[in-house]
Amino acid sequence: MVCEGILKLCDTISEEIIERTRKEEAAYYLPQIDYLKSLLEQHNIPFHLDNETAISHTKTVPAASPESPLPDPGSSAG
Repeated sequence: MVCEGILKLCDTISEEIIERTRKEEAAYYLPQIDYLKSLLEQHNIPFHLDNETAISHTKTVPAASPESPLPDPGSSAG
């Protein structure tokens, strides 16, 4: 955190820095988000900002169960 007094010596305030940072982030990230949305639309993949809805549309791969571990690469089973 920077002291407001130091910022005033530099002829700025923290609110100006925060606002400039938000604008720079928007200019950088929004075009990338739009591009990714267009890719999803091209491939008919639904896009939802709601986390629960987005998660329900994703395909999941079941995890390996402890009852059926992967074979030991050093074993002679094949």
